[in-house]
Amino acid sequence: YRYFPVPPGDGEQGSAGLVSSPGDSAFNPDTDDGGSHGTHLGGSAVGKALGGGVAHWYDGMAPDARIAFDDIYDEVTSPPNGLNAIPTDDIAEGLFPPAYAAGARVYSISWGGVEPEYTGNARDVDLWVYRNDDMLVLVAAGNDGETGFTTVGSPATAKNIVAVGAADRSVNATIDYGETPDYRIVPLPAASDANAYAAEYVGLPAAFGPYAGPLKNVPVVAADPPEACGPSAAVPRLDKLSNEADVRGKVVLIARGSCNFVLKCNAAEASGAVMVIVTNRLPEFANDNAPFPFTMAAPWDDGYGNPAANYSHPLVTIPSAMVSYADGQKLYALADNGGAITLGDLEETGRDRASYSSMGPVFYDLRIKPDVVCPGTSIRSAGSDGSLTTNQCGGYVEGTVSPILEQTGTSMATPLCAGSAVLVRQYLAEGWHGTGRKDVSSGIAPSAALVKAFLIQSGSKMRTTDGPTGALQYKDTLGPTNNYGWGLVNLTSVLHFNGERKILVRDRAEISYLGAPQHICLRAGAGNGEHLRASLAWTDYPGSPYYIAQLSNDLDLVMRSPDGSVVYGNHMTTTDSVGGVRKVADQINNAEQITVPSPQSGGLYVVAVRPKWFWERDAPQLYSLVVSGDFTEEASCGFSADQLCENGCVHGTCTASGYCQCDFTHYGEDCSIAAPQLFAGTSQTYTVASGGWTYMYWEIVSPGGSFTITYGGSNDPDFYWRRNGFPSLDVGVADFVDYRSGGAQQSYTINNPLVGTYVLGIFAFCCSDSTGTVSLEGSGLVAGPTPPPTPAPP
Repeated sequence: YRYFPVPPGDGEQGSAGLVSSPGDSAFNPDTDDGGSHGTHLGGSAVGKALGGGVAHWYDGMAPDARIAFDDIYDEVTSPPNGLNAIPTDDIAEGLFPPAYAAGARVYSISWGGVEPEYTGNARDVDLWVYRNDDMLVLVAAGNDGETGFTTVGSPATAKNIVAVGAADRSVNATIDYGETPDYRIVPLPAASDANAYAAEYVGLPAAFGPYAGPLKNVPVVAADPPEACGPSAAVPRLDKLSNEADVRGKVVLIARGSCNFVLKCNAAEASGAVMVIVTNRLPEFANDNAPFPFTMAAPWDDGYGNPAANYSHPLVTIPSAMVSYADGQKLYALADNGGAITLGDLEETGRDRASYSSMGPVFYDLRIKPDVVCPGTSIRSAGSDGSLTTNQCGGYVEGTVSPILEQTGTSMATPLCAGSAVLVRQYLAEGWHGTGRKDVSSGIAPSAALVKAFLIQSGSKMRTTDGPTGALQYKDTLGPTNNYGWGLVNLTSVLHFNGERKILVRDRAEISYLGAPQHICLRAGAGNGEHLRASLAWTDYPGSPYYIAQLSNDLDLVMRSPDGSVVYGNHMTTTDSVGGVRKVADQINNAEQITVPSPQSGGLYVVAVRPKWFWERDAPQLYSLVVSGDFTEEASCGFSADQLCENGCVHGTCTASGYCQCDFTHYGEDCSIAAPQLFAGTSQTYTVASGGWTYMYWEIVSPGGSFTITYGGSNDPDFYWRRNGFPSLDVGVADFVDYRSGGAQQSYTINNPLVGTYVLGIFAFCCSDSTGTVSLEGSGLVAGPTPPPTPAPP
């Protein structure tokens, strides 16, 4: 274990640059020779360049923070043997205590295994956080995302941590690195335009002129003349476009041909255009580079035969791009109908999930992972020169020896999120959350759950390649996804300063099993375009690798809208062949979020936390809550628990905790869905969406009989039944469990079953819908409906 302050010599530790604990040299020769992995990560989180220069561009997220680090990699044994340098097999007690004792309250882990389930390591981390609830642990999700779902590896599968995925390189970073990404040209047609347009068109940036800054909702117009050239080949230059007045301040479309690209752009720029889009033509000869777009280059001459070095016309200072012929025709139609464009790449900078970033869900309970995402592609940070004497960084970027090193992976994303967590802790410790101004007297020592809630509260939706086409697209959902969790961390969306945004914080609030829901009354403001969002997180009792379900204590985040409708945390829905599409409360994750994109002006919103199911009932469950948006908190709003029970619990009762307890023949959040009943000699087909449940039941009315149930289905469904109750993934809340048969047809016989109602729950495992059939044979069952008599023959 090593500890040093950053920058060296500052802070409470005086000038001590390095302190080592006894025995660490058994595995480590004290240099970072593992590709500078540790040095790079430390620099990203809290690094601060000394002596000025361009290295300051790559300061860490929290450059004035202090760092404690552990070198756990075995650099001596051959071949390397992974994490043997951890002092004990228990990573909780062997890894975290020294850093915690040094004052660290955010711990960043950029290592892990490939097991996509809840392992002993995951449990160890959960146990440490449960016992030390003010230390947030962040873990890299892994780099196996191109393999598909369920690729997040332990210990990132733990509950009480923040698993971090990686975003692709942002446009701004790409430009800084001397590259120009393709433009995503998003059409914005006028209301009267009946044409169909693609979601976006690709434009290839020119090799000359600047790269475009942000362009949003800018009108587009066709050039006159269309090719923006002079009257003849002998006079190719056109000083200005004929429709100069119509072009000014707009994006202009120019057809390829008759003169070089620079001259076209000169005419557009002189006419006041803000950008040029050149449309390619149809092929005119063999091997023609039409109709597809290509990178436009500056010509060898100025259009008059003079060498390029002797250009007599101005250089291009507006951006330009080329699109294909087909896309160009669409953009001409857009222009003819008064439409506009937005450059999507600049509008949504860096919001693409990196293809390598591992995805959830977690085996076997299908919890959401990763939790959040930070940039992880082509990250430039400190590198190690491998020397014990120079005390200098050393790296290699763009062919040049440099103190900066460029690396890629979720390992790189994790310290950036960890640095963000440090900033959140500072924000809360200094009391900014109360009024948007520093007030140390209002500062708090936040729990790990509260800092986690802030990170997921800040999440922004991302684009991902999930889908049959493989195209980048936004997920049409308000809740988290297994592609990127709650989204890309963006602290500016939640931290408020100088009263610019309202934020409400609850930390370590207590709620008891079977207790009443706790609520907050919020009156929405007049509307400033900002969403209303609430995020809930709690540090849960550790699970077990031997269990299916890992959530010990289940809380629900619920919001009652002004119209009386109820919204559940994480905006989850499911569907089955009986109840159709329906919303459901989350019963697997210990973090939940609700987003209202456009709150009703002046509307009353009630944010509530209700206790659903506790495995650990000896003490209250602590939780943390963050709410942000434009609202005013009201002291009272006539709230009662039954307001959270939708439709009055049609076939059930509303509990004091504010949820519906259904009778054994109906299910759904409001107990409105009639479960199919099985009788002796009958069968029932089913379909249920991945991650969802469907139910059916049978009744034993007389003792001494027996029944045989036969079941199976596609895509690995799991089967649970329970007498006089609803089964769940928790094996302690089921009388029968089969989650290993893989959906193959099975039969199971029970002799002398107890009298009662038996509820069968079918859970569709990851990551496709399940379809199958269940049949029942036996005696002592409720008799089925009497079939209608057969008509007599005529």
